Amino acid sequence: MRIIFRADASREIGSGHVMRSSVLAEEAISRGFECLFIGNISDLDWVADRISTMGFAQVISDETSFVANAESDVLVLDSYSIPLTSSFIESKSWKFTVSICDRITPNYKVDIEIRPGFEKIRQDQVTPIVLSGAEYILVRDGILKSNGKKGDSRNPKVLVVGGGSDPFGFVPNIAEVIHSFMMNLEVHLFTNEIISPEFSDGFIIHPIGSELDTIAQEVDLVLTTASTTSLEFIAREIPCGVVCLIDNQEDYYEQLGRLGYAIQIGVRNTSGAWEFNVEAIGNLLQSQEKRDALKESVSDLIDLKGAERVIDFLVGFHGN
Repeated sequence: MRIIFRADASREIGSGHVMRSSVLAEEAISRGFECLFIGNISDLDWVADRISTMGFAQVISDETSFVANAESDVLVLDSYSIPLTSSFIESKSWKFTVSICDRITPNYKVDIEIRPGFEKIRQDQVTPIVLSGAEYILVRDGILKSNGKKGDSRNPKVLVVGGGSDPFGFVPNIAEVIHSFMMNLEVHLFTNEIISPEFSDGFIIHPIGSELDTIAQEVDLVLTTASTTSLEFIAREIPCGVVCLIDNQEDYYEQLGRLGYAIQIGVRNTSGAWEFNVEAIGNLLQSQEKRDALKESVSDLIDLKGAERVIDFLVGFHGN
């Protein structure tokens, strides 16, 4: 079985497609499967670096230069933009096809859908086969459970990140809200934007990239987007406040709030303006009890084995 991953990433569309795909690739490559990546990554150097160093047999930007072997090649597709009529994704070209998808993913004709989320999808049809629920959430190798302890009385360490690219300036905007509380905090801002120089005491600025994993191990609270990024922090069992930036985050935003796994702290409205729930943000920053309750709610929720289960399933399906 050879696995072909097809996804794109840019500052505008974010890194989510490539990151979800790369988690599966990471697991498959570790088992010795030949994997190829096809797609364009622009203005996201840290994502491009991850793809180039993962161990793909080939990284190809132009799908027209690749010819699939229908006897052995499996397509894993993660996209909102590839046309339904694209000849590249036609089932006849592949052993079988897989789509990593959510509520707004086009209805690609595939054999298997992976829907990483917190709820099981009821399946009324025979095809496609749907793999859903927390046991199929895709989490990068190396993600570890947080070192933070419940009831820690120290001044909170806060991590703020707007996904893989933060195209709408979530980080600098919420930094102003955090600063307005005038609390004694240690706040780590992950952004490539210019931050107001008034944010000096307690605010530490990092470029978006791999340093995030190191800092995340020690923080007490994360404020982020309701995206693939938020799932990783919940997998680490770190209390989270989440915002909804764009349509494809509405599903996670709704689920996380309704199930009590994160606190909804704001949205970017249709006119592009931020609407923050300042009271909710203040409660997260000030209340150890609130943070402890969130930590308890996500304890043992994600066991970090989603990618293993998916690859196990694909191997079995390939052998049928």
